[in-house]
Amino acid sequence: MTDNLTLYCLVDGEPMKDAFKIRDIPPSHDVDDLKDAIVRKKPNDFRDGDANKLTLCRVSIHDDGTIHDKTELNNPRAVLSTLFAASPDDNTYIIVQRPAPVPAPIPTRISTCLSGHLSDECLHGTPMSATPIPKRYIPYDSLEKELALIIKDASQLHVWHTVDATNVETAQKERLGPFYKNALPYGTTASTMKEAMLGMVLDKESTSSDNKTLREIVESDIGKTTNLSVLLLTNDAQLTPEQFFREQIIGGAVTIGTLVNMLRGFLTPLRATLGNVRATLVVLGTSLSLQGEDNVYPAVGMRTRFHSIMRFPLFDDQDVEHVLSKLIDTSGCTIPHDKLRKLTGRAQFSVSVIRELFKLNHTNPHTKQARLEKAFDSAINLVSIQLRGRVRELLGGDTTGEVVHLLGRMVLAFKLQGGKVWFARKAQVKFMDNALCALRVHSGSVHWLMDESLVVEVVEEELEHSNVDLGFSAQLRQLNGIIEHFGVKSSAKGNALEPLVRQSLRRFNNWHLADLPFLQGIELPAWCSGQKLQIDEINTAHGFGYGADNTEADLNFLINRPSNKLLVQQSGTRQDAAWFFSDNRYAGSLAIKIYGNDIPQTDHQKNETSSDIRCSFLRADGVRMNPSLERIRDAFVASVVPNKIKGILRIHLELPRVQGVQLATHVKRDPATGTEDVMVHIDLSNIDDFFYEGIEEKKEDILYLKKLIKYVLAK
Repeated sequence: MTDNLTLYCLVDGEPMKDAFKIRDIPPSHDVDDLKDAIVRKKPNDFRDGDANKLTLCRVSIHDDGTIHDKTELNNPRAVLSTLFAASPDDNTYIIVQRPAPVPAPIPTRISTCLSGHLSDECLHGTPMSATPIPKRYIPYDSLEKELALIIKDASQLHVWHTVDATNVETAQKERLGPFYKNALPYGTTASTMKEAMLGMVLDKESTSSDNKTLREIVESDIGKTTNLSVLLLTNDAQLTPEQFFREQIIGGAVTIGTLVNMLRGFLTPLRATLGNVRATLVVLGTSLSLQGEDNVYPAVGMRTRFHSIMRFPLFDDQDVEHVLSKLIDTSGCTIPHDKLRKLTGRAQFSVSVIRELFKLNHTNPHTKQARLEKAFDSAINLVSIQLRGRVRELLGGDTTGEVVHLLGRMVLAFKLQGGKVWFARKAQVKFMDNALCALRVHSGSVHWLMDESLVVEVVEEELEHSNVDLGFSAQLRQLNGIIEHFGVKSSAKGNALEPLVRQSLRRFNNWHLADLPFLQGIELPAWCSGQKLQIDEINTAHGFGYGADNTEADLNFLINRPSNKLLVQQSGTRQDAAWFFSDNRYAGSLAIKIYGNDIPQTDHQKNETSSDIRCSFLRADGVRMNPSLERIRDAFVASVVPNKIKGILRIHLELPRVQGVQLATHVKRDPATGTEDVMVHIDLSNIDDFFYEGIEEKKEDILYLKKLIKYVLAK
């Protein structure tokens, strides 16, 4: 060969559209000369400029993107004419692999002391984690370019492996048998699997409190010189930082591994000169993410914008079924609901079923259904074992009793309200490291929440088995007894409180409104005179025969206004329950809130608005249209029912209490329409008026229920 070569090159991991040409390179040059030519062609892509650190591979890339005939050019002195006996065709490429980044130590916790803020460790004089992070000097005028390269490097497709795609397909078909559907993300060999990347099949992304993804935050910040952004990736209960990106950026674990190493080595050393950084600062696993966020400023006093990534994807029953059906062939199989429910929550629970299917022998005589159920059972068992060990570790180290008490309250909160009771975060309890609960931003502050069925089950079993908190065991038995006595059924996620409240209200059947304990001392409107509370039946609109189990059935119920039937509504309808009196111009409603702390004013206002039946099918403010329910709202308005309702007994149960104000029951009158609503407010201060002990029916259960609520809400 005498003609100069033109070689197509592609940096490992980049899409085909970013391929570039090295033109007119003499065939007498060697592999080292080719590396030098590549670095000269793309100086910004290879930061240290050391061509000798590159690895080159000759491959053939077919039209479908598959790679064939991969040969590593590992002899630096090999002459190109010996490697290319003929002119390369259009399918021949040189894959350029950068050197693997030197992993920066990733301590379990990093205390990053910034101007204007002191972390827990800084306040107590504890030094930063013992292993220092390697520092690398980046000129100021190169920051924008440097960060762009980091993002580009870390967000590439999981494509360039040495494994042949055909081998992957063959190996996975053998492992999965009848469950094989499409090739799954694979590891370093054809028979291994990248489990951490399986969650990518769902369109669920981890976001900040203002609904921005990592990529949106970082890319929008490149080159900005005004305000500085700080991105906080917490060591969340559900995920470690490395697992965090399984939905966030294509590439899953591969991406985050690269990103963590690069960003730790690049940005962390610059925290001392934050005011000079035209880029997003990423702080991983630091207490900075959980406190004092509004008080952090860079050295020059520039205001810092914080983006706390704390909204992690959670899989419900449908998500678990959906993710499995997209990953494997589940045709002909039915997944039992109780098994689906146990694997709800973090994605690791769901995708562990795939791991267990990989382990099964698919040549045995068991049916496909039996094998799938076996994989579910195995996944549930293994996850339970892991969780059990973490719970025992916590209980074993609990010298004050604080951990066991809080865990017990969380379990009971799950059963009472489906995990929707938020608990104040306490830094000394290592729930986060043990992944037993989630950190969530709620009403402007960070709280704990336990809302995964399998976690609750394991914690409950361990608490009962250990007998370290006899109060919890007693409360649990009482709650189960109350549920049985009242004849209510809790949902798959728990939530026994709302049915219990509805049944408690029913104890006042045949009482005149004026005699109700929670209406004493109130000058009631004329429509209440002689009016009796009577609830003959409690059901959904579907159960009452008003159509399918959906919001439209609620609409039909409200339009018909049947007397003395308590409606358990869909979430879009807004009330927690509603009924019409015998004179159906008048109605009643329930609005229930139970939090771990005092209820913020904004949440109270939404709760109060939700009790107005006239505002059904609207957003939380009772004014704006809910686009998905616009047709139903229009039909409700057209029925003139909102105008026909002249008065509502609106009962608001808000526990422990509304923040900063003592609410009193009163009558709300609208002079324009003439409506008169009785606004009842129940909190811990007057809870006895609603859960009334003066009625003998189920009196003991009412006593236990009040005691249980106070136990859960105890600080």
